[in-house]
Amino acid sequence: MKPQRSTAVVICGLLFVFHSTFAQTWMTNSFPLSARSVASSADGCNLVLAAGDGGVFTSTNSGATWTQSLGGAGIANAYVVASSADGTILFADDFNVSTNSGTTWNFIPSGITANGVAVVFEFIACSADGSRLLVAGGTSIHVSYPYLNLLSSPLYTSPDSGMTWVSNNAPVASWQAAAASADGTKLVAVINGGGIYTSTNFGITWVSNNVPNEAWTSVACSADGGKVVATSVGGGIFNSVDSGQTWAPNAWISNNLPNSAWISVASSADGNKLVATTTGNIYSSTNSGNSWTLDNAPVKGWGWVASSADGNKYVTITPGGNRNVWTLQISPAPQMIIAPTNSSLALSWIIPSTNFVLQQNLDLTTENWTDVTNTPVLNLTKLQDEVTLPVTNGSSFYRLVAH
Repeated sequence: MKPQRSTAVVICGLLFVFHSTFAQTWMTNSFPLSARSVASSADGCNLVLAAGDGGVFTSTNSGATWTQSLGGAGIANAYVVASSADGTILFADDFNVSTNSGTTWNFIPSGITANGVAVVFEFIACSADGSRLLVAGGTSIHVSYPYLNLLSSPLYTSPDSGMTWVSNNAPVASWQAAAASADGTKLVAVINGGGIYTSTNFGITWVSNNVPNEAWTSVACSADGGKVVATSVGGGIFNSVDSGQTWAPNAWISNNLPNSAWISVASSADGNKLVATTTGNIYSSTNSGNSWTLDNAPVKGWGWVASSADGNKYVTITPGGNRNVWTLQISPAPQMIIAPTNSSLALSWIIPSTNFVLQQNLDLTTENWTDVTNTPVLNLTKLQDEVTLPVTNGSSFYRLVAH
């Protein structure tokens, strides 16, 4: 197969991008334990998985193989996990932290209790750099359908990777799931059998949104926190395009989807590509949830799902039995964005799930493509690779080629 590429053409300040798509096939490898939740790095290569009393497993090859990373005395039961964008900083309840992709772990007692009892986390949402966290506690975590949190708890935030915790003005409730923008400033959390709360200042204040009281199960957002998508049991999938700051009934778009037990949803960094699981099927969207397509996946009781930043690598689980970790990889065709920056051009693209090399050509009628030697800079706030180049006279053409 020819190398996958995305070509950006700069002519008189205009940018044209050409790309193509490929067929989607879900694949699985036998996993010996019952998976409970999974998280992904931005490139989709490094995964971390909670396997209940089996501990925590990691993968460095997009789920092709798994290695037990934490178990035994280090953790009683692993139900929820989270990962930084680079896959270096990992979190597992209650409360284990790794700063070297799971090679070693440190147990940090969170001190979080409910009714005087130390709680197991219901979820962990973190910023792209792994410094800012949002959690809540629960007692029945992702073990049956629908997912139920039987213990009410406040929301807690941490500015220092879990070393210290603060509870703010969010109510004590049966919190079910949460998501964070890449910088951790914008947060959204959903209540099982309640509403949705949002924060635009890292949890200092929370706003209750005018949304239906549903059995909310999952929520995800774009890197900037602007696009939000939430799932519920029997209530469908709902979208927001304003960070949840001005939620109103007409701000929600109820998509024409089956009346099913929607379990989990994941989003690409730009919020355009979404994947959602039910107790029977998997659906995907390429237009921020305006329309959905039934994926070519077997009918199963699907659980937690995670996505790479570009939305071209997905991993999901079936919580019971073997062969319960499934992955989907689509050949990426990253779209470049160009913007003038003083006397320079800023080229950027979402962190791809395959290595790409930026190339330049001064004449598109030739094959004189050369690698741009500038090293891309990782922008964790946008989950993008960025290159700044000087402006030159004449036309210039750029493309990304799989390396």
